[in-house]
Amino acid sequence: MRRVLGTAGVLAVVLSIILETRSFNSKWGLGAKASPNTEFATHFLFGNVGKPHPLTTYPINSYKLDLATRTLLVERTFMPYKWDLGMGLHALRLLRCVEANSYNISYNYRDLVAIYTRQSSMKEDLNITYPVIIDTLYGINYISSQQPFTSSQPHVDNFLAEFGELGIPLSQPIASDSQELALIDCLGDSMMRANEKKELEWTIPAYCSYLRHHSSWVGAKGRKLSVDLLATRLLDKQPGVGPCVGTHREYALARLASAARETKGFISDRTAARVNDELRKISATLLRTQKSDGSWSPRWFDLSDSDQNTNENSHINIIHNLDATAHILEWSSICPPDLRLSDDRLIRAAHFCTVHLLESTRLFHSTYTGSTHAVRAVLQLSSNETN
Repeated sequence: MRRVLGTAGVLAVVLSIILETRSFNSKWGLGAKASPNTEFATHFLFGNVGKPHPLTTYPINSYKLDLATRTLLVERTFMPYKWDLGMGLHALRLLRCVEANSYNISYNYRDLVAIYTRQSSMKEDLNITYPVIIDTLYGINYISSQQPFTSSQPHVDNFLAEFGELGIPLSQPIASDSQELALIDCLGDSMMRANEKKELEWTIPAYCSYLRHHSSWVGAKGRKLSVDLLATRLLDKQPGVGPCVGTHREYALARLASAARETKGFISDRTAARVNDELRKISATLLRTQKSDGSWSPRWFDLSDSDQNTNENSHINIIHNLDATAHILEWSSICPPDLRLSDDRLIRAAHFCTVHLLESTRLFHSTYTGSTHAVRAVLQLSSNETN
């Protein structure tokens, strides 16, 4: 029988995580205050989740990929993370990936994590005067774009999800203007406020990273919650609906598919089977909607979308298709191989990305996020491990 945790149970979960890792300052437990120089973890707290599944043979155009990557990141004066938090989160994810692939970049993802976990640093380094990290009834958290503030994380649990994929431990200090707690307090707040009616595309990956052994609980107002419930609601969404033409839904499903295989009972067998079936259906659709140049359009989910319907060589279509193709490649790179497209189809898509990346990076601000997804996807599908 699956265990359901109440509010006290959430406290017990967090305390057990503390005992499993190390003592640190947190609203949820006792212990010495963590040092600001807490060593960054190089692995995931509850297993190696989100691990890439590289292709067996992958002859990428390494020169173009390398040039595009350096165009995006090497110049410290560029600092895309100073544009807004959305750009910064994309730079953070890409930095970790390119470092793992032996790029010599003058600044690294730890620099950004140090900024993004302290409200005072965001004010000093990014000139953000509005609250981003705030005290909450259940701990501490980041304001999201679904709340009425000018500066915010783009999506619910966006920071928590990205920190999980970077392997940042829950002992990582996190400070609002009034107090310093830890990342585990952000997780506790997320669990208490979780709602299947809200955006789930980042909440689920975050829980895949940090909640492997505690996947059922009771949240605010006595609501029974579980990763299984959230996964079911995500599965009920139609393909192509949601952030980035629906592709973050598939990213979350790919994370769930891997987590279910690695941790027995993380979600029910029935839900795991639904996740697998949905990813197979999506892959079958992508097989039919892939363009002759290897790309997908933003209407990748529409079987009536074909090469003949648009001028695929127009500049604007290439940019839009690069963004959609990059997102599809990215979730494919972490998806179990038996649930995704065949290697030859993914290679065709990766070639499209490497050919057109430089064209995209010249526009910088308007295409920066899509370009980071493209580089990250291609690197993860290459023979080099990224975690």
